[in-house]
Amino acid sequence: MTSMASNKTIINNMSSIFNINYDYQNKYLLTANFRADGASNFGKGNKWGYFPSLSAGWRISQEEFLSGISDLSDLKLRAGWGQVGNSGISAYASYGTMSAAPYLIDGIVQGGKIPSTIDNQDLKWETSEQSNIGLDIAFFNFRLGFTIDAYYKLTKDLLYDYPLPRSTGYGSSVINIGSVRNQGVEFSVSSKNL
Repeated sequence: MTSMASNKTIINNMSSIFNINYDYQNKYLLTANFRADGASNFGKGNKWGYFPSLSAGWRISQEEFLSGISDLSDLKLRAGWGQVGNSGISAYASYGTMSAAPYLIDGIVQGGKIPSTIDNQDLKWETSEQSNIGLDIAFFNFRLGFTIDAYYKLTKDLLYDYPLPRSTGYGSSVINIGSVRNQGVEFSVSSKNL
């Protein structure tokens, strides 16, 4: 017996972003963003994720009280906060799907279907939220630079293919579970010698 199979996968994504930038005398800087992302692979009511972000900077080197330091090219204090989303799951992870399951009747193979994944309409966007504060310093017409950053990042509602007991009839199910936290301090030095 010859069997034929075909498979077609469709994922629809849509995004909109709104951005505002403000710069006062090249000293006080402000940026605000709002992002709306839609993905068809999430359940009804959870297809859209909304992710704001905000950052501010103060270029201290432009202030009058530092004007006498000729070797200082830039001194900027900055801070930011924002969210981003992850929709990295298969096309139909939130839907209960069927798979081919042939069976025998009187010794003849017949085509059939069985449930292969569990419906999970509560599946939603994984969200990463990060805050940071940093300082940029440059000397000698930007030939020598230093940057220090402190950050805190929390990823929540992780998308995870959770293994299920074989007694359920399923191998696994994609769910939102747990969170991961990252934090630290980064320091970098740059030099233009030529």
